[in-house]
Amino acid sequence: MKGLLLFISLAYGHVSLSQTYTDAYSAILSGAQINHQSSLSVFYNPSLQAKQTEIGIGSTFFNANSGLYNIQIAYSRRKERHTLSGGLSQEGYQQFNNTTGLIHYALQLDSTWNVGMTVGLTSSNLTTNQTYLPQFAVGIKKQINTQITFSLSMFNQQNQTFQNESLNKRFTQRWVSGLSFHSINKQFSAYLSVQHDQQTAFALALYYRITNRIHFFVSGKTSPVSYAFGGRFNLQSLSLLIGFHYHSYLGFSPSTVAEYEF
Repeated sequence: MKGLLLFISLAYGHVSLSQTYTDAYSAILSGAQINHQSSLSVFYNPSLQAKQTEIGIGSTFFNANSGLYNIQIAYSRRKERHTLSGGLSQEGYQQFNNTTGLIHYALQLDSTWNVGMTVGLTSSNLTTNQTYLPQFAVGIKKQINTQITFSLSMFNQQNQTFQNESLNKRFTQRWVSGLSFHSINKQFSAYLSVQHDQQTAFALALYYRITNRIHFFVSGKTSPVSYAFGGRFNLQSLSLLIGFHYHSYLGFSPSTVAEYEF
């Protein structure tokens, strides 16, 4: 029994650590991607609109020796000023993991303002009993001008903590704000985000479009210290992203994203 409890406590420690990267884009762009429009934005910004109808699959394998991973799949459909999305993700280990389902709705109020909401439920088997943990997020986005965008999101999630051989549930709140800047010719972009929960972390990503088909990016985060680099390759309606990020505890890990626009 003590061995099982020790294993579960280690699992909780790693899953809590993995929440630094709740999706592959958060790993690839170090959490600075809050204003980066993508098929997986359902996981990191409730106010972002889809470009059109799109599907995305992302995955991260944290340090081959750790056995820790996350994987996501999302589908978004946009019609005029409305976006409706659904997402499914899993993170943890092969035997002990969390599986989350999300539903997302975003509305474009006018040419400069967006609002959105995401609701979801996490099924956790990190203990011998299956548990279900609700979560929701709300956000706003303001297009300040043709080059600068601001977003603010609030994430509220019920989590489990393992202390003194007992499990406790509590809601935690996380605020994320971000700015993005795009050059006039759209060749260069910079993304900056500030995340605040128990501590404040800053993240910056620099994104350069070498050609229409090949993009390159580098990024970094202050707490925990991490940095990443990678590339995006566009093949008509299909895009592939490959990134490598370094985490101060987990070392180097790869992330991949595949996106398809209909």
